[in-house]
This record gives sequence, structure tokens and C-alpha cells, in this order.
Amino acid sequence: EQLLDELRAQVERVGVPVTHARAERVVREGGALTVKLEGGGTRRARAVLIAIGRSGDFRRLGVPGESLDHVHVRLHDPADHAGRDVLVVGGGDSALDAASALAEAGARVTLAHRGAHFSRARAENAERVQALASRGALSLRLRTSVREITATDAELADGAGETARVPAQSVFTFLGREAPLAFLRRCGIRIAGDGSRAGWAAIACFLVALAALYDW
Repeated sequence: EQLLDELRAQVERVGVPVTHARAERVVREGGALTVKLEGGGTRRARAVLIAIGRSGDFRRLGVPGESLDHVHVRLHDPADHAGRDVLVVGGGDSALDAASALAEAGARVTLAHRGAHFSRARAENAERVQALASRGALSLRLRTSVREITATDAELADGAGETARVPAQSVFTFLGREAPLAFLRRCGIRIAGDGSRAGWAAIACFLVALAALYDW
């Protein structure tokens, strides 16, 4: 909050106008750049700085109920969930940090991870979770995936296909993010490794030539 207040103060002090909107793409029109906004609006500029970081949208579970209001991708204050049933999904450092903080704040936490162990997390985070689980402060479910989320609980399935429902007044999913490649492609920016129509046509011609040579 202090950093956010400082950034807002800088914007006000310099007098930078702020537009709250979602940019769909950037295109070149008439010697200038135009930012196309969701809903039909535009902003024109000589230069555009794309400062969205390496990560784009949060990955999703792709299960029913994922869009319910009590399903979150960020944890702000673990103390807000003290005494509540909370499901945390994921096996990275973010998931383990959140599960540990929630359990230590007094929440009844279930941590579900589809893997057999925490290969993507730091050793100290994995040890912290294991310690909490060993003394009953956290329910750890490995080789487990989420099938469905409802307003009061969630359905989990283990590696053998056995399902069980766990109470979940709040659900936190920490599945990582997808790189914003789709946005960059909409802007006409070439991505290393992407194929073009001309490239695919050249490959097809090369294969046809090889087949003809072989047949000859």
C-alpha cells in the first residue's frame, strides 16, 4: 500500500493523465501508433511502451465454479481467513507460501497439488508445509486435482480417480501465468519460434522437392 501511494503521488505531481482501460492491441496508422481499447476506444501516440511484464493472464483450472466470487488468484491478508475453510491449489512457492501463512493465521487449510512432490518450490517452503501437515495444522493432498468448485466446497480427485469433497469457503489458485504472447501477436510483433505462412510454404515446397527427387 505504501508503494502504491507513492506511485499515485508521483503521477499526480507530474500531471500524467491516467486512462483505466484494457488495451487489446497496438497498430500503426498514418505514421503514428494507435492503441485499440476494449469497448472501441483508442489512444494515439508517437511511441508506446508495453510495460506488462513477462507474464500475462493467470492460468486457470478449467473446472466448473472457477469464476465464483470466493475463488482468488492472490492472497492479500491471511488474517482475514482465520477460522475459515480454505482450499489452496498449486505446488509452487506462491501456493506453499499462501498455504503456510493461512494455516499459521488460523485458517483450516487444504493444500491440493497434482504432483507427487513439490519439485518447483524451494526446499524451505516444502519443509514448512510438511511440518504444518505433520502436526495437523494443514491438510496436504498430493497427486490431487480439482474437479469442481461450489459456493461451499470443492470436489477433489486423487491419482486413482477416487473423489472427495472438502469444505472451501475460500479458494486460492496459484497455477502460474501464461506469457502475453497473444497480445504481442495481435500487435503484429513477431515472436521467435513462431512460423509464418511463407515459412510453412517454404517447408512444404522443400518436402515436395525431396519427394520428387526420391521418386526420380
